[in-house]
Amino acid sequence: MVTAIDERYERCVVADSRWSRLEDKAARKACEAKGPDARCGLGSLNVQFEADKVTRRARLAGVQAFCDGFPWKWVLEPGPDNEKAKADYVKAHPQGEITIFLRVFDWLKTLGRNPDWVKAPCHTSFW
Repeated sequence: MVTAIDERYERCVVADSRWSRLEDKAARKACEAKGPDARCGLGSLNVQFEADKVTRRARLAGVQAFCDGFPWKWVLEPGPDNEKAKADYVKAHPQGEITIFLRVFDWLKTLGRNPDWVKAPCHTSFW
């Protein structure tokens, strides 16, 4: 998923440099300074940004309390039981913060699995 976003972003920037406005230039420069193996595409940088936010929240709340407050296995351990539990939760809490996260995550996974999306024209929308 992240690699697909990185590839699409690079493709869109080559086609039209205005897409580069989506990127945090300072974050990319700091990432590139880490060396040639660093993943510094738009998707990679955003995942790192979000991971850093989650880490800060976990430290503030206490790691155990933070982990207990979110159904991580629904994201990290796909399978029929977790998919059913996730679907039941989303149905019962359609506007909840966890539901919104799960919907966005599933949407991004769908995009990431679609090679046609990576190669689609960027003239009207990145997504």
